[in-house]
Amino acid sequence: MMDPFRPERAEDVKRLKALQQQIHNSFIAQIKSRRGERLAENKDLFTGEIWVGENAVSVGLADGIGHLVPKMKEVFGDKAIFAVHGPKRSLIQRFGVQVASDAIGVVEDRALWAQYGL
Repeated sequence: MMDPFRPERAEDVKRLKALQQQIHNSFIAQIKSRRGERLAENKDLFTGEIWVGENAVSVGLADGIGHLVPKMKEVFGDKAIFAVHGPKRSLIQRFGVQVASDAIGVVEDRALWAQYGL
């Protein structure tokens, strides 16, 4: 199907459009089930239009604008937990052989999270 080295066939295009329509319908159903009554009645809501900032909030695709952690805590409460994932440290690193390097890493991590108010 849709071999780039062969001429385009109408049945391939028809099949691809049917697959895309199925994916699009699933996407719409998912958004409607999650956003529910918050969605505005807008004929362009699922046409591929890009909604950002206040426009996304006004049509119900976003709950608000702000930094991730404060907004999530506002929506889900102060018990919301955020985990930082990164590369695993080796056994030697875990036992403190690289104390200076770890201390610098901690300072860098804190500086990174400080910009988000953490």
